[in-house]
Amino acid sequence: MRREFLKNFQVNGQPLPKELIDAIMEENGRDIEAAKGGAGGKLFTQEEVERMVSQRLALDRGGGAEPEDERERALRAREARLDCRDYLDSRKLPAALLEVLDCSDVERFKDAVEVALEKFPGIAQADGPPPPYAPGTGTQGGVRPDPIAAAFAPKYEL
Repeated sequence: MRREFLKNFQVNGQPLPKELIDAIMEENGRDIEAAKGGAGGKLFTQEEVERMVSQRLALDRGGGAEPEDERERALRAREARLDCRDYLDSRKLPAALLEVLDCSDVERFKDAVEVALEKFPGIAQADGPPPPYAPGTGTQGGVRPDPIAAAFAPKYEL
């Protein structure tokens, strides 16, 4: 077998790496030596050669499935964080708890929130309006009359 033949050979549209060509040439040399020694070498069909080359390419690349697994893990972590946020919203708790507690497992997160509420009941938000709009805040005297609005107000009733 000639090296030029292997340089032109492609699998999935990609040329064979030099290391793979060297390994095939070495194996071919061993097969030729075995045939000369009278041991009767095995001949391979084209399908067998393509299968062997594909297997070696897969071994050579090795990390093909890892990025996919990493994306899968990131997606699962994002979904778990969203589930935890939904839980906090349903209980009317501050979203800042997402930064403090572990969101990787929703059930453990719920348990941790319950423990935090037992230890620190002030975490729970009141059902009323937030403090700047609560009664008794602001001017305390109500709204002052606007002299400009009073000047442009209609002077007659319909």
